[in-house]
Amino acid sequence: LYQKKIKKISNIDKIEQIKEYVNKDNINFIYPISELIESKNRGLLYWKDDTHWNDQGAFVGTSALLYAINKDFPQVKLLNEQDYNKELSYTSKNNDLSKILGLDNGKYKTIKYNKYTKKTGYSFKVVKINEKTLNLEDDENTQNVDIHPNTTTDLFKLFLKPYIKTKSNKPLKVFIIRDSFGTGMGQYLSETFGEVHYFRTKYFNELREIILKEKPDIVIQESVGRYIYKVESTETRLKEVK
Repeated sequence: LYQKKIKKISNIDKIEQIKEYVNKDNINFIYPISELIESKNRGLLYWKDDTHWNDQGAFVGTSALLYAINKDFPQVKLLNEQDYNKELSYTSKNNDLSKILGLDNGKYKTIKYNKYTKKTGYSFKVVKINEKTLNLEDDENTQNVDIHPNTTTDLFKLFLKPYIKTKSNKPLKVFIIRDSFGTGMGQYLSETFGEVHYFRTKYFNELREIILKEKPDIVIQESVGRYIYKVESTETRLKEVK
């Protein structure tokens, strides 16, 4: 009914425009649209009444990310679906589409989604959590914790925190600047890397100093398409740190 009133300013998606731009500057830009389309017949990748991907969708997206990273860091192991149990679950998470439209989401509670859990249990531990702000590690709100996730732990709630740090015996130190889509990726990324810092923010520049101080091996900035316009350009580039 309202389609005729919507005027597109371009036939090229914003993400496609950014991808074309950053490729000229040799920036690694991973947009897993083809991987998601190829996987859509293997199970639901998103919650039916929500804009976010579920465990299966996050697995596909994270796999594409790690495939690209592996080219520069061969020690990074790719995800193997055989390492995970897939249990059909009825639970939908945020229901943001139902809330926005004011719809009763009752009919969606009968839809099954694949919940992924590591067959052998998780090797990483959660060592720090920040409940309130996105300030740095030594912020007074940052708690030292020692949580070793297992198959009964609600990993989704764990990775909702504004700041979380995990450790395992794997190689590489990684910083992840992310939004809500990074929540579902947490269990896979923390199983892959040795030390992972998750910052829930859209603003890269505010973390510039801690990145220079901590010297992570890899910095990942994850953004959902609708917020891609908020991804900052770093006016002063991060200098190479040895």
